[in-house]
Amino acid sequence: MGTHGQVLLNDVFAALDECLPGWTKIEGRHNLSIRFNSATYPGFPSGAHGKRPGRAAIQKGHVRDLFEFFDVIDCAKKQLQILR
Repeated sequence: MGTHGQVLLNDVFAALDECLPGWTKIEGRHNLSIRFNSATYPGFPSGAHGKRPGRAAIQKGHVRDLFEFFDVIDCAKKQLQILR
């Protein structure tokens, strides 16, 4: 399976809510750090500049890496069809 495709940031946030209840984000200038319990995934893209918040498209590979980092990829596949 290739890594082509994009996911809206709002859809990523919704999947995080379902798979990692209680997660938080730290907004940087060009990226986000996603925190859950004591683990932090740094450098998650925040999307293109000028987009409305949450409407930016994020490459599928970054999304997959995020959910694999937190070991909840199976849950994410149920939430985001593009990861299947």
